[in-house]
Amino acid sequence: MVDGIRYDTAHATLIIGAGEYFGNGSYGLCRLYRTDDGKFFHLLMVWTLAGTAVDLTAITANHDLGVLQIAQVLLPDRDVVGFLRDWYCAGLLPIDDDFVKEWAESALPADECQEVMVALGNRYSPRADVPPATDA
Repeated sequence: MVDGIRYDTAHATLIIGAGEYFGNGSYGLCRLYRTDDGKFFHLLMVWTLAGTAVDLTAITANHDLGVLQIAQVLLPDRDVVGFLRDWYCAGLLPIDDDFVKEWAESALPADECQEVMVALGNRYSPRADVPPATDA
């Protein structure tokens, strides 16, 4: 529970997750989730020989690190194109085109960066595989 709202990892969609073993029995896990109603939350867990620490943070407009910034930190460069195309350009993440353009330009080779820019440009274009709606 965060601010009286229940965030359930079993019923939310995992956007991205990363874990790391630090040695000496210490392990950290960071995950970013999206709820069915479009809310985002961030889960950070650290296991050590001394015990487990859990931090669950709802991501709001006032949060220092937003959804895209957390994704940028967690996502390996090899996965950026697919992530931006399938999540961002599909309208499933908060919109910040300037941030995404800078991220793509700094992390990707020219061909992959161009692929992201094309996907951004086509974001609101009708899809060829979906027939247009007709009036009944």
